[in-house]
Amino acid sequence: MICWEPVVLDCAGGIEATLTYRHESAYIRVIGTQPCLAGDPTSGDCPVYRLDPFNILQESMDACVQEPALPGIGEILLMKVTAIDATGNEDCGA
Repeated sequence: MICWEPVVLDCAGGIEATLTYRHESAYIRVIGTQPCLAGDPTSGDCPVYRLDPFNILQESMDACVQEPALPGIGEILLMKVTAIDATGNEDCGA
């Protein structure tokens, strides 16, 4: 389980009451290799990466989410959460 600090203040510093959290994830995946130095096959093999699009894991009032599958070797899991107030305003990105 991954938990974020709950949002308690709005962007203007006022008290924030009712929130929904949108939890998203994406992977940076290894999709192949290429020469480390362009045009030099003797330079060794370096990985080629692709960024997958973000997928919504959950939207709820819970600041915690079950983490998705762990990335493979050499891959990266990106996670982001957006707080959304009762009127639909999204967080200020702080």
